[in-house]
Amino acid sequence: MRFLVVMCAPLLAVAAETSHERSTMDKITSGIYRHYKGNYYRVLGTARSTDNPHEFLVIYQSLYEGVMEPEGTPLPFGTMWARPMEQFTGSITMNGQSVPRFTLIRTE
Repeated sequence: MRFLVVMCAPLLAVAAETSHERSTMDKITSGIYRHYKGNYYRVLGTARSTDNPHEFLVIYQSLYEGVMEPEGTPLPFGTMWARPMEQFTGSITMNGQSVPRFTLIRTE
C-alpha cells in the first residue's frame, strides 16, 4: 500500500496542472497570422515540447514560398514551423517600438 501512495503522488500533481495547462494551450487561436516582417502563416494548434513537457509550442505553416537566409535553402509553401508559445505571443523591438511578433489577421 505504501508503494501505491508513492506512485500516485506524481500522477495527482500532473492531474492538478491539467486545468492550468489547458488554459495555456488555449491562448492561441487557430487562424492566419502576420509576422512582423510581413509574411503570413496559418496556426494549426499547440503541442508539448519533447524536451520539457511543461513548455508549449505553437505549430504553424508558411503561406508563402521563400528562401532561408543566409544559406539560400528553399522554403516551399506550407513549410511547418514550431516556436515556443512565449516567443510566438511575445513582442520584439522594431525602430525603437515594441511590436507583436505575430498578429492575428483572421480566425479559422
